[in-house]
Amino acid sequence: MSNERIESLVLEKETEDVIEEAWEDAAKILNLAAKLPKDIKMNGIPKMRKLWAENKAWMFPFFGKNLRITVETDYQREFSYKEIENTYNELRNMSANLVSKPDSKYKIFSVDEGNLAFLELYNLLRNNFYAEEITQNKILRDLWIPKDTKRKFPSGTKLSKFLGTFIEYEISNSDRLSSIYSGEDLPRTATDFMITLYSQLVSMMKLKKSKLVVSIHPVDFLLCSAHAKWGSCHNVFSGGYRTGGISYMLDGVSAIAYAYEKETMLEVLDKEMPEKLWRQMIYFDKENKAVVHSREYPGSMPTFSEAAKEISAKILQKLASSERKPLVSSSVPLLLQGSPFHYQDGATGLVHLSNLKELENKQLKIGIDDIPCPKCGKERKRLSGEGPGRIICINCEQEGKPCAGCNNPIEEGDDVVVYGGMRYCSSCVQRTFSQCEHCGEMRPNHSIYLIEGQAYCSACADDLFWWCEGCEEYHSYESEEPISVYGDYFCESSCEHLFVLCSDCGNYYERDDIVETENGETYCYHCSPQNVGQCEECSKIYSITDLTEVNDWYLVCPECLKDYGVCENCGEYVLNEDLTNGLCKDCVPEEHDEDNGERLDPTSSTESHYGIEEDDS
Repeated sequence: MSNERIESLVLEKETEDVIEEAWEDAAKILNLAAKLPKDIKMNGIPKMRKLWAENKAWMFPFFGKNLRITVETDYQREFSYKEIENTYNELRNMSANLVSKPDSKYKIFSVDEGNLAFLELYNLLRNNFYAEEITQNKILRDLWIPKDTKRKFPSGTKLSKFLGTFIEYEISNSDRLSSIYSGEDLPRTATDFMITLYSQLVSMMKLKKSKLVVSIHPVDFLLCSAHAKWGSCHNVFSGGYRTGGISYMLDGVSAIAYAYEKETMLEVLDKEMPEKLWRQMIYFDKENKAVVHSREYPGSMPTFSEAAKEISAKILQKLASSERKPLVSSSVPLLLQGSPFHYQDGATGLVHLSNLKELENKQLKIGIDDIPCPKCGKERKRLSGEGPGRIICINCEQEGKPCAGCNNPIEEGDDVVVYGGMRYCSSCVQRTFSQCEHCGEMRPNHSIYLIEGQAYCSACADDLFWWCEGCEEYHSYESEEPISVYGDYFCESSCEHLFVLCSDCGNYYERDDIVETENGETYCYHCSPQNVGQCEECSKIYSITDLTEVNDWYLVCPECLKDYGVCENCGEYVLNEDLTNGLCKDCVPEEHDEDNGERLDPTSSTESHYGIEEDDS
């Protein structure tokens, strides 16, 4: 046997040992997370292991025998107030420890474990100094103590030196601390206490050796947000999405990147494990030759995120057998499709060989939709109304508990139904449940809708049908199209009963939004201005086409128009009582015959009647 073959067999054996230990540890973690007895058999672990191996198999050559890629980094917190604030809880605990020591010289602060003095320091730093000055312990400008302009501290002076004088001055001129603490020489003791805390802060911000890991190790997925200096919803022991690490662990695209300075004891495994400073999920898209980097926890740390991108770029380059170096972009056109079992964070960066345009609208599936129960091994979906915090299936969780319906014991092998986190025996199911025609799930009768003679659960009814707000029933799109009124859907029958149809636009409106004419036509507030008018005589409402304009926009309805006549000469409408021989007042001549006093006929052709002089010649 050749040396190369021997080395290959040794490597395979070492990897097998790592995997074996990994899944033994995974079983312990999931056992504790599910709050099960330690000696109980976890029958689902082999199925999880098989699924993990099948989906992650393509990654094994890139991650080596330990399933992890590890590089050393020089880690320093960023010079920002955000990074300073990230140390708040840690520094607050140090403050309490300084006060609570048996031989502590800061006993005067024991009334609140030094909390007020700690907050005073934080506010002084935040309100008076740059982030760079705080983290580098060096003032970057000339400073003076207030009201003491003769005492100058030049740029470059250690901030701790200036701070000692500055804090003592601030405390001496304020009663904030003396209102809580009492003791001899309070300003000097408080100054010493706060300078000690500041020194701890500077130490925390200094350059430190750390390790950056990119991993497909099962334990790293399960502990993605546990055993860390921060927390998130994916904490397997206490998070809102405790199944998140399982979902990532079992898919074919996810890896986890994390950084740490030291390993500390993890009680559940009885071994030291990396205590994470930072972590980020990474998703590999083999088909589109891209790697998505997601949100960073607890916040942005470029030292680590850039190192993670370098590792993912090398993997992508090998995967694609490309000599071209991958590009890095902050724009991520890929659409990330998550799983019901994890919280899908947004993307923060992309490593890619493909053109960004080619990635637009492409989908990348992350996590899995059916996870095996670690205890019984049965695959389970996330049930309706079930939160993402359940580690084992409901059957395992409810094992030994009576039926939620009749409270009788559930016999082994009974065909139970799980709903709302509770189990129901077959007898209760037959009496109080129905099967949805579409999805096939059993649901309580009170949540079943009978639509066109078929039973549907509320979720399927919402997907397949539309709900009328008037009759409060579901309708199929094939039998009747919904009518939208004020943003809600109504059937035609409900519309005719509840609303009024506009004669112009054809939309339905409430009665208060409708104008109705004397002849029964109805118009909405949008259409009425151009379609409706009011009679100037009787004030009744008519369609504009039924009104007659009498002398310059004086509108009259057909009934009132009977009181008017038309002047035979000028054609204007005039009240009947103002007409004389068919003529309005303006058209009747004022001249009269001197002999008999009769009004002259304006239609006469005699020119002299109009005062035209005769030709003397």
